[in-house]
Amino acid sequence: MKDTEPFAIKSYPVPMKYRDQVSEQIEQMLNYGIIERSTTPFINPLVVVPKKDNSVRLCLDARRINERMVEDHDGSEEIDQVLRRCNKIGVMSSVDLRSSFWQVPLAKESRKYTGFLHQGKTYQYTVVPFGLRISSSALNRAAENVLKGLEKKVIAFVDDWLIISPTIEEHLQDIDELFTRKRKRRSDEIHQLYGHVGPRKVTAMISEDFYWPNLIKQVSKILKTCDSCQRNKVCTQPINGPTQPMLPTRPNELLSIDFIGPFPAGIRDYRYVLVTVDVFTKLTQLYPIVNATCHITFNRIVDDYFKRFGKVEKIQSDRGSQFTSRTWQAAMKNQGVQVIFSAIRHPQSNIVERYNKEIGRFLRTLVGQNHRTWSVWCSLIAEVINSTINETTGFTPWELHTGKKPERIWTHLVKSQHRHQSHEEMLEKARERMQRIGKNRADRHNQRAKLSDFQIGELVLVKALRVASSANQTVAKLLNLYEGPYRIHKKVSLCTYEVIQPHTHKIRGRFHITSLKPYFADENGQVNVPAAEPETAVQKIAEAREMGLAIIPPESEDEEADMGNPRENADGNATAQSQGAIESSITSTHSTGNADVKMVPSDRCNPGRKKDKKAKKGR
Repeated sequence: MKDTEPFAIKSYPVPMKYRDQVSEQIEQMLNYGIIERSTTPFINPLVVVPKKDNSVRLCLDARRINERMVEDHDGSEEIDQVLRRCNKIGVMSSVDLRSSFWQVPLAKESRKYTGFLHQGKTYQYTVVPFGLRISSSALNRAAENVLKGLEKKVIAFVDDWLIISPTIEEHLQDIDELFTRKRKRRSDEIHQLYGHVGPRKVTAMISEDFYWPNLIKQVSKILKTCDSCQRNKVCTQPINGPTQPMLPTRPNELLSIDFIGPFPAGIRDYRYVLVTVDVFTKLTQLYPIVNATCHITFNRIVDDYFKRFGKVEKIQSDRGSQFTSRTWQAAMKNQGVQVIFSAIRHPQSNIVERYNKEIGRFLRTLVGQNHRTWSVWCSLIAEVINSTINETTGFTPWELHTGKKPERIWTHLVKSQHRHQSHEEMLEKARERMQRIGKNRADRHNQRAKLSDFQIGELVLVKALRVASSANQTVAKLLNLYEGPYRIHKKVSLCTYEVIQPHTHKIRGRFHITSLKPYFADENGQVNVPAAEPETAVQKIAEAREMGLAIIPPESEDEEADMGNPRENADGNATAQSQGAIESSITSTHSTGNADVKMVPSDRCNPGRKKDKKAKKGR
């Protein structure tokens, strides 16, 4: 606008015989969202134009706006150019668009200029009204989205479209392509207007007044590519990969570790539990610790576990920054221990997660109302787990790991029966039993589940880590269910894939197939790249750790359980913040076999603990 000074032009009188019709049409335009109530200071006259069928058309006398409006030179082709294009054509059809200008939304900041009065009430247009000097230009630009690629087949002259083809066969195909595009646009509009409802509801609304063949099939195909729906709707068809059992063949071959907490600070200021499970024998140890750091974890495993039960070959953990740090991996390497990780957001692949739930149940049962006493029960819980028969192995974890029968409360009162099998025989029986049970479980799953597989280069969405942020005023339940899309870069194992960002090719991480779902691009192959780099998820995780969201896993493995794992590193590497804190705080050295690896003192890894001590001294 060249002049934004408000104006109010006196409205034209409406003939009495048309007043009811005008009021009805105003109400209908309000219901359709064509106009809205307003307090605009720009008032244009409304013109009532009688039609041949005795109905009326409402037009805006926009001469005052047009005087102030900057010229827009977009428009239709000259008529002589249109006629030249129609030379030597075989078949021609004309399409007259109904209420075409009302299909073009008007920018919110421009609506105030289209105000008018009716019966003392002020309204303004939300769409382009007929009569503006830029109406035809706006309509042409809107038509470009529908007619892109059809310029040689369809001539758009304001609200009349001319379809030209050399033969009747091609003409029918051209008409079908044009109408298919119009249907897609209309379906998209209804889908978005009504809150991204599903194809059945959109089909039901369309079929109230319109018809086209295979309606439900066509609408389903159109809405399948809706980016918002793919990110926010639960996948109704579970994505499953083939199951293969993890079957170590001997004790100390694979140790699974994880943390539970934080808990209320109790004895010795313990807040977390380090849980270790031997994947073959199921021997379980619980270590109450002050803080979940790589230094404390290293000390518990090397100074206690290795000395009591022997050195292990491999340690499996999630991708918490304690375990992905160079310090932890170097320390384990110098111990001769291989470090392996579970797939991101797939705790089922780490057996210790199942034990965490059972430990949580034990604690709920034992602590009662005095939650600060939780740490005193850890040794008893470990003893109960290790001295009761495991259904998978058929032996108690203690007996299978050490070859010694666990003591019972009656051991000193009743003579124990003599055991007729050696430790090696027990191990062999356990191996056979685990293989048989594991195979049966895998076969049942693979036969029952509908198995999926992703190909290299395929687009996928990744289940999002939804963490609330007080700083951003966001709640977990309202965040997107999925992030992406990403592209399959590599198949790492039977059910684990490495994904990358489509344009930058930056590695996002490795995910289990159950954390992925296919992403369907639109008909032009357009991909919506994530608005933010994955590092933003790391920041959310850091916030979650500060807010104390690491909790005992709930009974059900749903999205809420995924939200309660703030230690997960979003991109599979240690966060720069955690890594820098560890490396800059190196002050002591521990001998780890062939080389010395520097570790961080526990109080340096937990700055908050120093504050706690100072506060206690102050009290």
